[in-house]
Amino acid sequence: MMGKFAWPRKVVVEVCNARNLMPKDGQGSVSAYAVVDFVGQRRRTATCPRNLNLQWDERLEFLVLDPDTMEVETLELNLYNEKKGSDRHNFLGKVKIPSTSFAEEGEEVLSYYLLQKRSVFSQIKGEIGLKIWFVDGPLPPPVPAALAAEEKGAAASDAAAAKAEEKPTVSTATSHGTSQDQAKETVSQENNPEPSPLTPPLKGPSWEELSSWSEARLLQHSLQMDTYNALERMLVDESEEPRPLPLSLLETVTNNFSEDMKIGSGGFAVVYKGALGSKMIAVKKLSGAVDMDEKQFIKEIECLMKARHKNIVRFLGYCADTQGLLKDFGGKPVLADVRNRALCFEYVPKGSLDKHITDASCGLEWAVRYRIIEGICEGLHYLHKNYILHLDLKPANILVDDNMVPKIADFGLSRRLDQNQSAIIATTIVGSL
Repeated sequence: MMGKFAWPRKVVVEVCNARNLMPKDGQGSVSAYAVVDFVGQRRRTATCPRNLNLQWDERLEFLVLDPDTMEVETLELNLYNEKKGSDRHNFLGKVKIPSTSFAEEGEEVLSYYLLQKRSVFSQIKGEIGLKIWFVDGPLPPPVPAALAAEEKGAAASDAAAAKAEEKPTVSTATSHGTSQDQAKETVSQENNPEPSPLTPPLKGPSWEELSSWSEARLLQHSLQMDTYNALERMLVDESEEPRPLPLSLLETVTNNFSEDMKIGSGGFAVVYKGALGSKMIAVKKLSGAVDMDEKQFIKEIECLMKARHKNIVRFLGYCADTQGLLKDFGGKPVLADVRNRALCFEYVPKGSLDKHITDASCGLEWAVRYRIIEGICEGLHYLHKNYILHLDLKPANILVDDNMVPKIADFGLSRRLDQNQSAIIATTIVGSL
């Protein structure tokens, strides 16, 4: 039976201003924006340029599926300085606000919160002014006839049941079938306002749609949005750690791994672009062959988790999804494991180095060539210092960004040594010849 939920509530956060911030741009000012997280949803403000006392007056909205549980939630706001020409921005401070302090609509007041450090070594100062209130939605629409009939159940009289058999309009037997599908179809056709350009591009359901969803579907949507928001947050905050990612999320951002999003392929994997708001990520989908080397997949993740350097492509997360699929084997049904393995990275727009050094008309200046060589050496030195052997370093496995900064990639053959180990003995040839 479909779960029953209170009508959704909207929480509004008005980011008003910030004052006395720590200068971060080398010119005595900051260009700041706020990122707000609440109930698995993430919103951000526009960037307010070059000042230490900033004014936004911008409203961000969040949808609370179950108002009864809101009192245990906490709102978190992180403030960042936008570094021109870079995706990695400076942290300016954060605040955490319990939802029990939120006001009802019409009773909100401007409150200032001191910006907190993220660690004992952070240099943070200043405060941010916010107004926070909640608005309850309109009364829910009438319960669809199918659900009303189901809820009556045994309470319906014998006479009413007999009448329903003579002229069935909507019966309890079809409450999860055609009638419910028609009700959902009607709901989904209602107007859904255009999302804010700062709202994640995952299609947001309307309040009416949410009220008709089952508890399992609501939970799945909430978990996917939570992971999506965390992944988007990683692109602006380099201190965030890589995390496991659901297959459904990677399918969404790559348009179900469509050919249009494909940017490269090799013997064991295909690489796709993924759209994450206004930014892009790269998703490396490994071959699903039965003989996939699971141990090597784990080794690759282990090396990537330890490798964090400006000249190494940034690792964002991994997917290790296994689903049972019923197959016919010798005339008997068997449950076969279908494995989906994928790795997620920052998107490096100019592709691999081999496309630049083999082009005779490229004409890279010597200073650029030197910086590329220097960056590769620094990245490789970092790996060796952390007991990581790449084992397949070549121009095709080095990516370059818009500023021609090299980033070592493709750790599919890499190994990580123990700290007291100085070498490995290979019984098979690995790498490129």
